Amino acid sequence: MTLQDQVVLIAQETNSSLEGVLEFDMLSFNSLHASCIRLRAQRTRDSAWVSMMAAQGTVKGMKKMEKGWIKMSEIDLAPEGATDAAKFLRKFGKGL
Repeated sequence: MTLQDQVVLIAQETNSSLEGVLEFDMLSFNSLHASCIRLRAQRTRDSAWVSMMAAQGTVKGMKKMEKGWIKMSEIDLAPEGATDAAKFLRKFGKGL
């Protein structure tokens, strides 16, 4: 993969500008690129498994697999006491 391809991949995966990616030092750039490759591979593998299960699986198997996703989708990642955006901004300010 060329350096240009690596920069574009990181920009796409992190929703960053090309200029922002080019400002990273080499160690950070390489680390972030490796993470992007791993995450892309994991998404591809997960998508392949889901497609296979949907094509060959049973309703019982899909419901069992879905339980894990439901649990993850219900996790509350907001800090305690921040139940809406206004409370969050009052508590932590506008710069994150």
